[in-house]
Amino acid sequence: MQNTYSIYSTPLVVGQLTDKSLKQIDGFTAETIIQFGQPVKFGTKQHQVKVLDAITAGICCGFAVRNEERTTGQYEISSQVDVIRLGRIAIVVKEAVAALDDAYVYADATIGKTTNNGLKIGKFLTAGSGAGAIVELQIQLLY
Repeated sequence: MQNTYSIYSTPLVVGQLTDKSLKQIDGFTAETIIQFGQPVKFGTKQHQVKVLDAITAGICCGFAVRNEERTTGQYEISSQVDVIRLGRIAIVVKEAVAALDDAYVYADATIGKTTNNGLKIGKFLTAGSGAGAIVELQIQLLY
């Protein structure tokens, strides 16, 4: 857990909830290793999730929420995963985005603004200058 802060600290950390607005967070069990902020889909058994690996093989059901008790930055197999399905979360983008651009998730578990073969998941609330930028995402309710 972070216990020191610099004046140069980043305002967003991947997987963090970004405000206290309306949200829906559900609990699941990790079927695969899942990084904070990664898009997930339903797993092979009930109440399981795994990393999104194909839009056609399963829809995105949400994003893994950061857990400060996990110092590795990920959820291990069989651990409890909090998945946000509606609300605001910090995520990494694969391309430059502007505030209020539509957000899409792709089969390789990346997030961007272009529609090509992506699933619309919400809107970006902050801008990102390019690949690897951390931005705030407003997620619509996902199933």
